[in-house]
Amino acid sequence: DPAEAEVFPEDWLAQAPGKRVAAILIRVEIMDRDEAVMQERMDEWFVPESIAVARVVDGAAIVASDFRIDPAGNMRFVVFVRPKTGPRRIGRIVQRLCEIETYRAMSMLGLMRARGLTERLNGLDPRLSALVSGLDGVDRPAEAALHELLTISAELESLAVLHSFRFGATGAYEAIVNQRIAALREERVAGRQTFAEFMMRRYDPAM
Repeated sequence: DPAEAEVFPEDWLAQAPGKRVAAILIRVEIMDRDEAVMQERMDEWFVPESIAVARVVDGAAIVASDFRIDPAGNMRFVVFVRPKTGPRRIGRIVQRLCEIETYRAMSMLGLMRARGLTERLNGLDPRLSALVSGLDGVDRPAEAALHELLTISAELESLAVLHSFRFGATGAYEAIVNQRIAALREERVAGRQTFAEFMMRRYDPAM
């Protein structure tokens, strides 16, 4: 329920330092003996078309999410834990989910930067094409062509310097997301897609 996030007062949230990168709501419940009951709850809580479900950490828990932001601005997960599962193991599962979503959100900053960069590169492309096409002509002095070529080269170098850190970070964050999913040791549940399969279809193309 998105209203559960209202436990945090608005003035307290407004005073929180820094910028919010990811907001994650994780519900932890004891695993029901009847798996159909858990399936019904998941279908009620999440969008069935995009839900990802997996049995993780040698059957210690079943985790699920639809990777959609709810009306309160949270990404929601549910963790059904096997009875008598230790708090440390539950904590590690919750930590993995937090890391998956946080680093997934951080890596997507690279996609926004790439889209902005594409516009700049598309603007340089016709200039470079016109310059190359005019090299065979006699109307343009060689010095003028060289000067424009150096100008374009300098702009490309500047763009590379400005964006290399973000793209390098994106690659590192993508690796962390895949490592954390691998650490869950997923097993398929009722024919549903796993987290790894969801990322392969929706996340990998962006990367």
